[in-house]
Amino acid sequence: MSLTETNKKELTRAILEFLKSNGYENSYQELLAEAKVSPSDVSTDNILGRKWVLIPKLQMKIQELERMLEQAQKEAGAAGKLRILGKNAASENLPQMPEKMVLEGHRGQITSVLFHPIYSLLVSASEDATIRVWDIETGKPEKFLTGHTGTVNNLAFNTNGTMLASCSADISIKLWSFQTFDCIKTLQGHEHNITGIAFLPSGDHIVSSSRDKTIKLWEVASGYCLKTFVGHNEWVRKVIIHPTLVMASCSHDQTAIIWDLNDALTAIRNKTAGNDAKLILQQLPGHDNVIEAIAFGNDEANRVIEGSEYYRKARFMASISAGEETKDSIDASKAEVKKASKLFVATGARDKLIKLWDAKEATLVATFVGHDNWVRDILFHPNGKYLLSVSDDKSLRVWDLGNGRCIKQILNAHEHFVSCLDFTAKYLACATGSANKQIKVWDCS
Repeated sequence: MSLTETNKKELTRAILEFLKSNGYENSYQELLAEAKVSPSDVSTDNILGRKWVLIPKLQMKIQELERMLEQAQKEAGAAGKLRILGKNAASENLPQMPEKMVLEGHRGQITSVLFHPIYSLLVSASEDATIRVWDIETGKPEKFLTGHTGTVNNLAFNTNGTMLASCSADISIKLWSFQTFDCIKTLQGHEHNITGIAFLPSGDHIVSSSRDKTIKLWEVASGYCLKTFVGHNEWVRKVIIHPTLVMASCSHDQTAIIWDLNDALTAIRNKTAGNDAKLILQQLPGHDNVIEAIAFGNDEANRVIEGSEYYRKARFMASISAGEETKDSIDASKAEVKKASKLFVATGARDKLIKLWDAKEATLVATFVGHDNWVRDILFHPNGKYLLSVSDDKSLRVWDLGNGRCIKQILNAHEHFVSCLDFTAKYLACATGSANKQIKVWDCS
C-alpha cells in the first residue's frame, strides 16, 4: 500500500526529529534541505520512537487475537460435529465463554474452590489463610472464615453440606458448622503441611493427606485419629474417597495408591491390628513427575470408558502382556466389559499429562496429551461423558471420554496459573481458581 502525500510529510518530519534528537546533524541538514521542510515544522512528539515501541505490542495483540480466533473456530467445529450427531454443544453442559462472573477478595493464590451440595454457594480457600463463602447468583461474598494461620490447601463438605472441613499448612484440620459458620473442632496429629481432605460418605469420618508422607483417618464426633496409613515415600498431595469406600491418594513419589477402607474400618471396629500393606489394593506408577490431582470416575463415566475403543485396546495389550491368546483375549475383554463394573481413576501431574487407569487391575487405559504445563486439578463431568482439567498453562480443557480427545479448551481462562476446579450439576456451573487471586464462575447451562 502506497503512502499518501500527507503520510509522506508526516514520516519525513518524524525522521527529521529522530536525526536531530540523536545527533545526526549532517544528515538532518541534508534531509531538511532536500525535503524543503522548515525547521519549525519538524515534529517534537517523538512519533517515530513511540510508533516503534507500539509495533511489537500490536504484533503481540494480533497473535493473541489469532489464537482466540483459532480457538473459536475449533470450538465452532466441535459444536458443528455435535450437532451433526443430533446434539447441541451448549446442551452438553460444558463451560461457556466468557465467564459468568469474576470473584475477587482473597489476598493470595486460590488453592481450592468447592460448590455447596445443596445451596447456590461457592466456598474458596487461599494462601491468605482464609476461607470465603460466595453467592454464585449475585457474585457477592456471604461469609469470611478465619482461624487458620497458614495457607488453606483444601476443602470438603459432608454429604448434606452441614459441615465443612478445611486443611492447612499450619498442620491443622478445622471442622466448621455451615449453619453458624463457627469452627466447632480443630484436629491435630500430622507433622507437616496438610494438603488433602475428604469426608467418607457417612459423614462420620474424614481422611487427610500430608507432606509427612501419611494419610490419617479421623472420627468426626471425637476428633480422634483412628488410623495412620503409610505407603507413599514422599509428600501425599491429595486423597479422595469412592462411595464404595475405596480410597485413592497421589504423591510426590509419582505414584497413586488405591486403598481398601472397608478392611481398615473393620479392623478398627474389631480393635485388631491392621497391616497397611494388605490395605493397598493397587499401586499406579507411570507419571514422570509429581502427581497433583486425582479423581474417581462416576458410574456414567465408567460406562462410557468401558465402551470406548481405547479401553478395548488397553485390555487387549494387557492380555498380550499377560501371555494370553490373542483371539481369546479380545473375546474375554468384550465379555468383561459387559459383565463387570469397573473402577476408573484419573491422575494429573507435573509431567503435563493426564492418565486414566483401571484402578482394580492397575492398567493404564489412556493418556491425555495437550496441556503445556503442570496439570493442577481434574474432575469427571457429572454426565460421565467428559473429564475437565486445569493447568499452569492458564487453560481449562474438556476431554471426551468416548475417544480420549480434547474437544474444548479455554486457553486463557485466567491471566495466571489455574490451580483448582469444581463443578455443580445442580446449578450447572463450573468454578476455577487462579494464582492471580481471582475465582471465575463459568455458565454450563
